Amino acid sequence: MAVFEIAGLQNLRRLSIVRVHQLTDMAIYALAEHATRLERLQLSYCDHLSLEAIHPLLGKLQQLQHLTATGVPSFRRPGVRRFSDQAPAGIDEEAYFVFNGENVARLCAFLDKEEGRRREAEARNIPFVMRSDDRLDLY
Repeated sequence: MAVFEIAGLQNLRRLSIVRVHQLTDMAIYALAEHATRLERLQLSYCDHLSLEAIHPLLGKLQQLQHLTATGVPSFRRPGVRRFSDQAPAGIDEEAYFVFNGENVARLCAFLDKEEGRRREAEARNIPFVMRSDDRLDLY
């Protein structure tokens, strides 16, 4: 509920939510709808978040220039790592996900393409397989 209240702040530009294990996709949807001026967002170690919630957030927050999702398991899927900055020395490379500048938009475009492939697979009644590339063909 706190995130819902925070999302309503008119001039919210930076938000850091770290190790809030009860944070759910519903809170991310609220941020996408109401915190449209966000420029920097940190969601590290919030382990119940899905890419299905992050995707619309990226699409709606046009001013977002920085997203940190270190320690969020859903970001470990194929294709996402290539948009992340390099992990600093001594940091677990498998868990480090920081997206800056143009890579935020590139991640959103990648997820848009994947959503299109998913819909096409459902329409053709064939199994959807996640990939790490940007090609639109199903196979």
